[in-house]
Amino acid sequence: MKLNELALANAVGITSSLSMLVLTGSGRMGFYSGAMQSMMQWHMFYGPSFGGLFWGMVETFVISFAITYAVAWFYNKLNK
Repeated sequence: MKLNELALANAVGITSSLSMLVLTGSGRMGFYSGAMQSMMQWHMFYGPSFGGLFWGMVETFVISFAITYAVAWFYNKLNK
């Protein structure tokens, strides 16, 4: 089975970005505030402000996209 690298990478990147949005919303309401603090330590551009959320979502999309694309590409090369 051949994977569509671009479609898979886009799906994972969008899902990761939306997960960060949900986590930030939950953290601002008082739930998962510890997880939100951890995200601020792990991601260079993430913060609880709108700008921090936006750039954190961009960062997580790019990282997730690149890793997923590379793994799917490698899988397709091995699966020939």
